[in-house]
Amino acid sequence: MLDPTVRPGIRKKASLRMGRKTVRLNIGQAEELFTLHEELICESPFFRTILQPQRKVVEGDCPVCHEALDATRMELTYCSTSCGGNFHRACIDDWIACAAQGKLATACPLCRQPWADDDSNSDTHRLPTLDADAFDVFLTWLYAGSLPPDLQSRALINAHVLGEHVSAPEFCTSVVSALIGKCVKDGAVPHTSHVWTAYTGTSRGSMLRKAMVVLYLNLSADKFLDVLDDECRLLPDFKWDLLRALAAKRDDAVVGWDEDALKAEVLS
Repeated sequence: MLDPTVRPGIRKKASLRMGRKTVRLNIGQAEELFTLHEELICESPFFRTILQPQRKVVEGDCPVCHEALDATRMELTYCSTSCGGNFHRACIDDWIACAAQGKLATACPLCRQPWADDDSNSDTHRLPTLDADAFDVFLTWLYAGSLPPDLQSRALINAHVLGEHVSAPEFCTSVVSALIGKCVKDGAVPHTSHVWTAYTGTSRGSMLRKAMVVLYLNLSADKFLDVLDDECRLLPDFKWDLLRALAAKRDDAVVGWDEDALKAEVLS
């Protein structure tokens, strides 16, 4: 399902170290199974809330060694039993080893509650509202650092809708950039049915909505008027966004209340 090969495309910033713990997610109505690294998917606040609800924000120093908690340099873990405190994984490994030598129960260095074996997780989380194909694109981006090549407009739009839902702005930026690149290469805009998907799956101010408007404004005058004239295919919100964008462009060309200029424009 996932090709780990790094593909050409838009790169994202260096991801967190993946850690040892994996999770299983059943995505979509068909419950397609994905197994992946928890630390990686929890870069998304949406998944962090589901998978690590007790975890505190990663900041400051490790309570054991008092060195910075930097997930790009050292693997981190946290107390999933009680306090949610963050630690270097190596520090916790040493802590557990020392407790074992003294034949003591392993407890969290902060809250002193029993330390859970956070490598083992047999739970499968079901997320039926997410699109499995779009999630596969997101997962490829997380692991490979780039999008799969040659995605169609529909797949890119569905991926962006998922990206907004799971609060992954860098992923959304990559998707929109790829969508614009595809439209320029093909010399065509997404079908109006795909615009429906973009608008019904996002909220006002969405980058994807803005992309739809910008792309459609670059149609020839005849094609643009055909789109406006087809009430059945055009969402009201999209139509108003197009008209607002046209009005903003018009402001740059308005001659103002200059009688001579107005007459020249009308009578020429």
